[in-house]
Amino acid sequence: MQLIREGTAVQVELLGAAARVWSDIVERVANYNRELTNELLKFSAGETNANASIELLVENGRRHIREFQNVPKQIGDTFRDRVRERARIGRPID
Repeated sequence: MQLIREGTAVQVELLGAAARVWSDIVERVANYNRELTNELLKFSAGETNANASIELLVENGRRHIREFQNVPKQIGDTFRDRVRERARIGRPID
């Protein structure tokens, strides 16, 4: 039974980790698209020049990538503890 609980806990946590990664990707793409749209509107309104807009968008893109690279570490830092806790739930008391 312990093996089944631990195997199930690993699967559930892996699914949660995958969902977190995809959710983060979608959120970052949406944020970048919003930043891109805002910058294009400013450029077309003459509030900024092309070089400044491109520089800002490139820096924002790099920031999103740097932040996204931390997601696996954030997930991994607590993964083992979450699996152990999940496997412990429902265990009969000896």
